Amino acid sequence: VVDEAWAERAVALVVTGGCIAAFAGPESAEATRGMFGDNEKYEFLGVFVMTGVFNIANGVFTCLVHFPSNNSSNLRGENSASNYDDDENSGYWQRIGPIVRKRHFSIPVLISAMSWIIMALPMSVLRVAMHQVGFTSRQSLIAIEFHFLGMYSPGFFSGIWIAKYGPRWVCMGASLIFLLAVACLQSAC
Repeated sequence: VVDEAWAERAVALVVTGGCIAAFAGPESAEATRGMFGDNEKYEFLGVFVMTGVFNIANGVFTCLVHFPSNNSSNLRGENSASNYDDDENSGYWQRIGPIVRKRHFSIPVLISAMSWIIMALPMSVLRVAMHQVGFTSRQSLIAIEFHFLGMYSPGFFSGIWIAKYGPRWVCMGASLIFLLAVACLQSAC
């Protein structure tokens, strides 16, 4: 999608967007709390409205991306006309079905779905749990923001490290940092 000369800038822009979202999302949630009245029933309705606004904005910006045309004859060495002449729906499943059934596709999709679930479940109750043990709303908000910042900010320099040391060494280093963080967390308990 991006010329090779712009690849590093494109990654930096994506990571920058993640870092901005690390603060914009939680702060907008806090700012819209109680937006529809003081009734406990509607206290967090503004959060859901903002989620919808962000999703609509995401859809609009995604529609602005123009992908280069995909010439399937270049990808598979076949005549592309024969692949797209049949019925729209049956042609789609004839092309996508074999891809979806391959382990090289299904296993990464399952791993990413499980990773998302593992991350989303504890993070969705973090602020409630922090409130129950005595942290203020602002303190729990800062914890969430720095968590998100910690997720996205390594993207600014991880590409340089991967180019310099290779993916294996960078993954081992990241695993070591993770284990150190777990050890620090356990020693605090």
